[in-house]
Amino acid sequence: DPVGVVGLGLLGRGIAASLLSAGLHVIAIDTQEKAQQEARIYIEAAMSEVAKHGGSSSQELASWAERYKTSNSMHALKTCAFVIESVLEDIDVKHQVFDKIEPIIGEDVPIASNTSALPITALQSGRKHPSRFLGMHWSEPAYSTRFLEIIRGRQTSHTALQSAMKLGLMIGKDPCIVEQDIPGFIANRLGYALYREAAYLLELGVGDVATNDRAF
Repeated sequence: DPVGVVGLGLLGRGIAASLLSAGLHVIAIDTQEKAQQEARIYIEAAMSEVAKHGGSSSQELASWAERYKTSNSMHALKTCAFVIESVLEDIDVKHQVFDKIEPIIGEDVPIASNTSALPITALQSGRKHPSRFLGMHWSEPAYSTRFLEIIRGRQTSHTALQSAMKLGLMIGKDPCIVEQDIPGFIANRLGYALYREAAYLLELGVGDVATNDRAF
């Protein structure tokens, strides 16, 4: 069964490329024709890069266009077994998208929101089937990095998490399950600690920017 990707911005198209490079079928949704066109060009370049570095079999990479369908209608998601939303990092916008996705797909189909900071518990609040909602934090370029955080909201089911973990492993990621819906998740919180200390060392005059960068 195909995986749905809603939103073909920079990360959305990278997510689609990641799925396609692993031999999966993808149905990608974007209301903008230009975004669909740009995504196809991006994915073709990504497939060439993956092929160059031997990341997937030549057969999988050669057939990506046959496994990739685009649409401007959410109804195209009807057959999807998993849906990844990757629209603007705005809770209201995401809820508007969820309103359109939920009535179309099966009630047991997981919906993952690509976000680096938004609380998953807030995203699943008020949904018809909140247990199927979870977070997936990807990094750019999504098709070539092994990073993937899978975030449990307060109502996320074990089944939805395991489906996301299975998908992540299938496409060559090294997924980390974030067991608590904490602001910044794991990777960003570790990063913020480094940023704060770097700024503090600069303020103290211990080292200038170039020195601190070199030491790190």
